[in-house]
Amino acid sequence: MLGEQAKYRNDYMVTEVCIDTGTNMEDIDGYLVHKATGRAWRFKGLVDMVNHLEELFDTENFPQATHKMREMKSEKENAGKIEVSLEDIAMDASELKDKAPTFVIKVQYRQNASWQGMIQWLKGEKETQFKSALELIKLMDSVIARDDDGAGWE
Repeated sequence: MLGEQAKYRNDYMVTEVCIDTGTNMEDIDGYLVHKATGRAWRFKGLVDMVNHLEELFDTENFPQATHKMREMKSEKENAGKIEVSLEDIAMDASELKDKAPTFVIKVQYRQNASWQGMIQWLKGEKETQFKSALELIKLMDSVIARDDDGAGWE
């Protein structure tokens, strides 16, 4: 983890999303690159991407969550489950120097059990705010599923 001072720099909130394949948010594959730590993670699908981001935020405790996420299964039921941490699957971001990011996400807050922040679509040179993780996903999908027209970014 970085020192406490580094957590308040803007680059600490920045995560690049490099999408390799996919025609909609359900079948996307790619990489997440966290700028401040220089770490990267491969994701396969929307749920994997969201889970990696949430675990990153929890691990770094930034941005801090105002609500603790609940699970349907009890701790006792999850006892035998083998967990793989982000640290176990992390790679050095310099390994991805040939990958151009599709989006740059800056999650500034985690309030009301969701995310709030800014998303930048690099190819379309557009940037907008999102007020929830669902809105973030819909904005990304408007680019991926609609042949890069970026409808809804106004």
